[in-house]
Amino acid sequence: MGLTDFINNLKYNYLGKKIFRREVEALFYSGKKINLPKVPPVDEGGLKEFKEKYPLNFYNNRDEFDKAKEELLKLESENDILALAEKVIQNKYDILSSGEIYLGEKINWNCDYKSGYEWKAGLYWQNDFYDVPKGTDLKYPWELARFHQGLWLGKAYLVTRDEKYTRKFLELWEDFNQSNKLCGCVNWMNSKETAIRLINIAYAFGFFMQSELITVSVVNKYIELLLLYSYYLENNLDYSSKRDSKYLAALLGLAVIGFIIKDHPYGKKNIDFSFGRFEQEIRLQTYSDGVSYEQSVPYHSTILEIFYNAKALYEKNGFKFSEGFNDRLRKMFTVQSSYLRKDNSAPVIGDIISSRILSYNNRAGKIDYSYTLPIGAYLFNDEKLKYYNSSETADLIYLYGVDALGKYKNIKIESPDFRSIGFSKGGHFIFRNFNLHFFIEAGEIGKEGRGAPGHDDTFSYDLFYKNKNIIVDSGTYSYFNDTLLRNRLRSIKHHNSVYVDNEYLTEYKGVFEIKEDLTKPEILEWNTNKDEDILAVQHHAYLRLVDPVVCKRTFNFRKQKNIITIKDEFVGGANHQATASIHFHPDVEVTKTAELEYLAICEDAQILIKFSASTENIFAIIQDTEYSAAYGHLTSSKKLMVSISAVFPAFINTEIILI
Repeated sequence: MGLTDFINNLKYNYLGKKIFRREVEALFYSGKKINLPKVPPVDEGGLKEFKEKYPLNFYNNRDEFDKAKEELLKLESENDILALAEKVIQNKYDILSSGEIYLGEKINWNCDYKSGYEWKAGLYWQNDFYDVPKGTDLKYPWELARFHQGLWLGKAYLVTRDEKYTRKFLELWEDFNQSNKLCGCVNWMNSKETAIRLINIAYAFGFFMQSELITVSVVNKYIELLLLYSYYLENNLDYSSKRDSKYLAALLGLAVIGFIIKDHPYGKKNIDFSFGRFEQEIRLQTYSDGVSYEQSVPYHSTILEIFYNAKALYEKNGFKFSEGFNDRLRKMFTVQSSYLRKDNSAPVIGDIISSRILSYNNRAGKIDYSYTLPIGAYLFNDEKLKYYNSSETADLIYLYGVDALGKYKNIKIESPDFRSIGFSKGGHFIFRNFNLHFFIEAGEIGKEGRGAPGHDDTFSYDLFYKNKNIIVDSGTYSYFNDTLLRNRLRSIKHHNSVYVDNEYLTEYKGVFEIKEDLTKPEILEWNTNKDEDILAVQHHAYLRLVDPVVCKRTFNFRKQKNIITIKDEFVGGANHQATASIHFHPDVEVTKTAELEYLAICEDAQILIKFSASTENIFAIIQDTEYSAAYGHLTSSKKLMVSISAVFPAFINTEIILI
């Protein structure tokens, strides 16, 4: 850790947090008020100006508000918008695709409605909120408390101007505030979740600013809450030398608050602080080719969403990001488009995300990963990014106003280059043709040695063929529900890679971190042309063995023959066992057709897999395994395991014939 990181770590994680917790304890136990910045209250004369200048409005006047409705209804069904809002009014939610649940007349914000477990009130640093019965998951109350429902009600208000949606929004907002005292419950224990809630509430208010129910009293209470959130976020930045989306979300939250009170010195401080950090973090948290250093494909979209929301917010208020920032952002959009398969899904490599930062539609855990690309097309006038037919085009209205749709519609559509592509700095490579999307993870484990959201998936791969998931990553399932299962699913044994002597790649520290990343992956060769793709990589995780072993994996895609070969080579000097795994989607049927030969079928998509090795001591077997398609969901599936026992050096060949 450098001197700057040491000073900031001391400032944010020790001194600042210590003072903050002491003040919160005084509030919690004795009711002593926290000394927040003295922002002048809004009076009746200033209410109209506050509403008109609210920085998260997507309109300048009533006419533009009406035009936004008109444009929205060209993109989305009014019935769908109102049906979702009606569910919110009835307190009916589908949380993380768990099925619709009625939460009762009064929502219990601190309950996991799936398991029925309720967390009691208490300061989170004095209570172990992770000590819960098996089957209980913090993500369920956290997801509900992200307050996406405010946006859903806001869209219904935009379409109807019916004040019942405003009343419900204010009722939920007030109830949450009363039921979730600062730092006194599970919904204040994670700064990222707190920031996401604040951001959604703030953007939701943009829908309702036209309402007469947004009174002076409501506005002043809102400003008071903003100050409380700002006080929390600036004292819970979780600064470290390897920062991540948690830090970025807090920065965006502080920026949002700053612009709402931008005429006050405290607001200006937040604005300037976050702006400088965003310029810095996009360079630190992404590689020069645009890949997120967290090494999770799903999380790339979250990082991208935070950065483009920051860009929209700042530039709407007269700030300009540097050329370097914009260049890196554009590369991030290119990476995101390369991850996409034909159904707008993306490989589940690394931890999966539960929802977007600003979720204008309830996808109930099913995310269309093309949602970022209309923003990229608009920002950079990129004809290739517009190619992707995303259902999230209405986001342009909320970020840039109604006129943005006109500009977007005038961008021509150009088909992207679907040839194979490699991002060598980030370690992500994709073999592609019309029917194939073959993703290879060849980067370090995650956050330059910290671990999650990256998994121990070095040299793992994902095969999407003829619009079907065939070979898949095992997924995430949960962070908190089952610690053993969590660590099992992120281990090398649950990825489409290879391991030696039944040893993991790393040792774990809890459910997120690792003790050390020893893999030190190297890209030995990367070449792509019209005839074939070749990627050769090696890692060094097993140099720690008594007889050190270097693992080399070479991928070769012969395009005319439609064959992918994977050669695993092991350099050592003693007898070892090496095992490679191939995990299949639950819809895939796997059968043995001959010795060391297997057929995998999913409707019209078929692949034939053949194994060979440098030794006769080779065997393969079909086994049962677990698969998680989305957070909180676990099903059974099949995997192939091939294993050799030999004196190294040795090799295993895997041939995948695309039928």
